Amino acid sequence: MTHHLELATHFLVTDQMRFEHWITSLDLSSICRSIDEYFDTYHLSFYKRGIFIKLINKNTLEIDCTIHNPSGKDTDQDQQTQCYRFPVPFDSTQMSQFNECLTRTQLKKPHPFFFAHFLNTNHLQSFTTIDQTRKVYKTKDLPFINILVDELSLLGTFVTFELSSNVDLDTIDNIKSDIEHLTKTLFLSPYNGNYVDFALQATEITPNPIDSKDLSAVNQ
Repeated sequence: MTHHLELATHFLVTDQMRFEHWITSLDLSSICRSIDEYFDTYHLSFYKRGIFIKLINKNTLEIDCTIHNPSGKDTDQDQQTQCYRFPVPFDSTQMSQFNECLTRTQLKKPHPFFFAHFLNTNHLQSFTTIDQTRKVYKTKDLPFINILVDELSLLGTFVTFELSSNVDLDTIDNIKSDIEHLTKTLFLSPYNGNYVDFALQATEITPNPIDSKDLSAVNQ
Protein backbone atom coordinates (compact mmCIF):
# COMPACT_ATOMS: atom_id res chain seq x y z
CA MET A 1 0.00 0.00 0.00
CA THR A 2 1.33 3.46 -0.90
CA HIS A 3 0.62 6.85 0.60
CA HIS A 4 0.92 10.39 -0.64
CA LEU A 5 0.91 13.19 1.88
CA GLU A 6 2.35 16.63 2.25
CA LEU A 7 4.54 17.47 5.23
CA ALA A 8 2.85 20.82 5.43
CA THR A 9 4.59 22.43 8.35
CA HIS A 10 6.52 25.55 7.39
CA PHE A 11 9.97 26.02 8.84
CA LEU A 12 11.41 29.48 9.33
CA VAL A 13 15.10 29.86 8.47
CA THR A 14 16.84 31.31 11.53
CA ASP A 15 20.48 30.85 10.45
CA GLN A 16 20.61 32.26 6.91
CA MET A 17 24.33 31.60 6.31
CA ARG A 18 24.13 27.96 7.39
CA PHE A 19 21.00 27.46 5.29
CA GLU A 20 22.48 29.13 2.18
CA HIS A 21 25.58 26.95 2.41
CA TRP A 22 23.36 23.85 2.37
CA ILE A 23 20.74 24.89 -0.18
CA THR A 24 23.24 26.02 -2.84
CA SER A 25 24.58 22.47 -2.97
CA LEU A 26 21.20 21.12 -4.13
CA ASP A 27 19.64 20.94 -7.59
CA LEU A 28 17.31 23.86 -8.38
CA SER A 29 14.39 22.53 -10.45
CA SER A 30 12.16 25.61 -10.73
CA ILE A 31 11.73 29.20 -9.62
CA CYS A 32 8.79 31.60 -9.77
CA ARG A 33 7.81 34.95 -8.24
CA SER A 34 4.38 35.96 -7.01
CA ILE A 35 3.29 39.33 -5.66
CA ASP A 36 0.11 38.82 -3.65
CA GLU A 37 -1.90 41.83 -2.46
CA TYR A 38 -4.46 40.95 0.22
CA PHE A 39 -7.78 42.75 0.64
CA ASP A 40 -10.29 42.83 3.47
CA THR A 41 -12.62 45.10 5.39
CA TYR A 42 -11.21 47.61 7.87
CA HIS A 43 -11.69 45.10 10.70
CA LEU A 44 -10.32 42.15 8.65
CA SER A 45 -13.66 40.39 9.09
CA PHE A 46 -13.11 37.92 6.22
CA TYR A 47 -9.58 37.05 7.37
CA LYS A 48 -10.90 36.24 10.84
CA ARG A 49 -13.43 33.87 9.27
CA GLY A 50 -10.68 32.03 7.39
CA ILE A 51 -11.38 33.73 4.04
CA PHE A 52 -8.39 35.11 2.14
CA ILE A 53 -8.93 37.53 -0.75
CA LYS A 54 -5.84 38.32 -2.80
CA LEU A 55 -4.82 39.78 -6.12
CA ILE A 56 -1.96 37.78 -7.63
CA ASN A 57 0.49 39.62 -9.90
CA LYS A 58 -2.18 42.24 -10.67
CA ASN A 59 -4.05 39.85 -12.97
CA THR A 60 -5.70 37.07 -10.92
CA LEU A 61 -8.20 37.26 -8.07
CA GLU A 62 -7.93 34.30 -5.69
CA ILE A 63 -10.41 33.68 -2.89
CA ASP A 64 -9.66 30.87 -0.43
CA CYS A 65 -12.22 29.76 2.12
CA THR A 66 -12.59 26.91 4.60
CA ILE A 67 -15.68 24.76 4.12
CA HIS A 68 -17.01 22.97 7.21
CA ASN A 69 -18.70 19.61 6.73
CA PRO A 70 -22.21 19.09 8.17
CA SER A 71 -20.81 17.35 11.27
CA GLY A 72 -19.77 20.79 12.52
CA LYS A 73 -16.46 19.47 13.87
CA ASP A 74 -13.23 21.42 13.48
CA THR A 75 -10.85 18.53 12.85
CA ASP A 76 -8.79 18.50 9.63
CA GLN A 77 -10.99 15.69 8.28
CA ASP A 78 -14.11 17.81 8.74
CA GLN A 79 -12.72 20.86 6.93
CA GLN A 80 -11.94 21.48 3.31
CA THR A 81 -10.26 24.48 1.76
CA GLN A 82 -11.89 25.70 -1.44
CA CYS A 83 -9.88 27.91 -3.80
CA TYR A 84 -11.53 30.11 -6.43
CA ARG A 85 -9.55 31.90 -9.14
CA PHE A 86 -10.79 34.53 -11.56
CA PRO A 87 -8.90 36.51 -14.21
CA VAL A 88 -8.68 40.28 -13.79
CA PRO A 89 -10.33 41.94 -15.68
CA PHE A 90 -13.27 39.67 -14.85
CA ASP A 91 -14.60 37.26 -17.47
CA SER A 92 -18.39 36.99 -17.65
CA THR A 93 -18.13 33.33 -18.74
CA GLN A 94 -17.09 32.50 -15.15
CA MET A 95 -20.20 34.01 -13.63
CA SER A 96 -21.53 30.65 -12.40
CA GLN A 97 -18.36 29.88 -10.45
CA PHE A 98 -18.24 33.46 -9.19
CA ASN A 99 -21.80 33.18 -7.85
CA GLU A 100 -20.88 29.91 -6.09
CA CYS A 101 -17.94 31.69 -4.44
CA LEU A 102 -20.18 34.56 -3.30
CA THR A 103 -22.62 32.12 -1.73
CA ARG A 104 -19.89 30.34 0.23
CA THR A 105 -18.15 33.51 1.44
CA GLN A 106 -21.09 35.96 1.81
CA LEU A 107 -19.32 38.39 -0.48
CA LYS A 108 -21.59 40.60 -2.58
CA LYS A 109 -21.86 40.64 -6.36
CA PRO A 110 -20.56 43.80 -8.02
CA HIS A 111 -22.62 45.79 -10.53
CA PRO A 112 -21.18 46.23 -13.07
CA PHE A 113 -19.01 43.13 -13.09
CA PHE A 114 -15.60 44.81 -12.61
CA PHE A 115 -12.82 44.22 -10.09
CA ALA A 116 -12.87 47.80 -8.78
CA HIS A 117 -16.61 47.55 -8.17
CA PHE A 118 -16.09 44.21 -6.42
CA LEU A 119 -13.75 45.93 -3.94
CA ASN A 120 -16.05 48.91 -3.41
CA THR A 121 -19.22 46.82 -3.08
CA ASN A 122 -17.65 44.68 -0.37
CA HIS A 123 -15.83 47.55 1.40
CA LEU A 124 -12.46 45.90 0.74
CA GLN A 125 -9.12 47.63 1.06
CA SER A 126 -5.53 46.48 0.72
CA PHE A 127 -4.01 45.53 4.08
CA THR A 128 -0.78 43.68 3.23
CA THR A 129 1.31 42.60 0.24
CA ILE A 130 3.53 39.51 0.18
CA ASP A 131 6.30 39.45 -2.42
CA GLN A 132 7.23 35.78 -2.62
CA THR A 133 9.86 33.97 -4.67
CA ARG A 134 9.46 30.18 -4.59
CA LYS A 135 12.40 27.93 -5.43
CA VAL A 136 11.99 24.16 -5.67
CA TYR A 137 15.01 21.99 -4.98
CA LYS A 138 15.81 18.28 -5.21
CA THR A 139 18.53 16.30 -3.46
CA LYS A 140 19.71 12.69 -3.74
CA ASP A 141 19.69 12.50 0.06
CA LEU A 142 15.88 12.90 0.03
CA PRO A 143 14.83 11.32 -3.30
CA PHE A 144 11.07 11.41 -2.64
CA ILE A 145 11.00 15.01 -1.46
CA ASN A 146 10.54 18.39 -3.08
CA ILE A 147 12.12 21.12 -0.97
CA LEU A 148 10.08 24.30 -1.33
CA VAL A 149 11.93 27.46 -0.37
CA ASP A 150 9.79 30.61 -0.13
CA GLU A 151 11.72 33.86 0.11
CA LEU A 152 9.36 36.56 1.39
CA SER A 153 10.68 40.04 0.75
CA LEU A 154 11.36 41.94 4.01
CA LEU A 155 9.92 39.03 6.04
CA GLY A 156 12.21 36.01 5.85
CA THR A 157 12.70 32.60 4.29
CA PHE A 158 10.50 29.55 4.84
CA VAL A 159 11.02 25.90 3.93
CA THR A 160 8.39 23.22 3.30
CA PHE A 161 9.16 19.54 2.63
CA GLU A 162 6.68 17.93 0.22
CA LEU A 163 6.46 14.31 -0.88
CA SER A 164 6.81 14.15 -4.66
CA SER A 165 5.59 10.57 -5.14
CA ASN A 166 3.69 7.75 -3.49
CA VAL A 167 5.67 5.85 -0.87
CA ASP A 168 4.94 3.14 1.70
CA LEU A 169 4.55 3.78 5.42
CA ASP A 170 8.04 2.55 6.31
CA THR A 171 9.56 4.97 3.81
CA ILE A 172 7.46 7.82 5.20
CA ASP A 173 8.74 7.10 8.71
CA ASN A 174 12.33 7.16 7.44
CA ILE A 175 11.71 10.40 5.55
CA LYS A 176 10.24 12.06 8.63
CA SER A 177 13.25 10.99 10.65
CA ASP A 178 15.65 12.38 8.03
CA ILE A 179 13.76 15.67 7.88
CA GLU A 180 13.68 15.99 11.66
CA HIS A 181 17.45 15.54 11.76
CA LEU A 182 17.92 18.04 8.93
CA THR A 183 15.75 20.73 10.52
CA LYS A 184 17.74 20.47 13.75
CA THR A 185 21.06 20.62 11.90
CA LEU A 186 19.98 23.74 9.97
CA PHE A 187 18.29 25.39 12.97
CA LEU A 188 14.93 25.55 11.17
CA SER A 189 12.10 26.71 13.41
CA PRO A 190 8.58 25.21 12.88
CA TYR A 191 5.89 27.75 12.02
CA ASN A 192 2.32 26.46 11.78
CA GLY A 193 0.66 29.72 10.75
CA ASN A 194 0.21 31.10 7.25
CA TYR A 195 2.19 33.85 5.57
CA VAL A 196 -0.53 36.45 6.18
CA ASP A 197 -0.35 35.75 9.93
CA PHE A 198 3.41 36.16 9.80
CA ALA A 199 3.21 39.40 7.79
CA LEU A 200 0.71 40.89 10.24
CA GLN A 201 2.89 39.95 13.20
CA ALA A 202 6.02 41.32 11.52
CA THR A 203 4.35 44.64 10.73
CA GLU A 204 2.57 44.72 14.12
CA ILE A 205 -0.86 44.99 12.51
CA THR A 206 -3.54 43.78 14.91
CA PRO A 207 -7.03 43.06 13.50
CA ASN A 208 -9.60 45.35 15.06
CA PRO A 209 -12.59 43.68 16.68
CA ILE A 210 -15.61 43.39 14.38
CA ASP A 211 -18.30 45.89 15.28
CA SER A 212 -21.94 46.02 14.22
CA LYS A 213 -21.27 48.57 11.46
CA ASP A 214 -18.69 46.31 9.85
CA LEU A 215 -20.98 43.27 10.01
CA SER A 216 -23.84 45.20 8.45
CA ALA A 217 -21.59 46.45 5.67
CA VAL A 218 -20.50 42.89 4.85
CA ASN A 219 -23.99 41.43 4.91
CA GLN A 220 -25.79 44.14 2.96
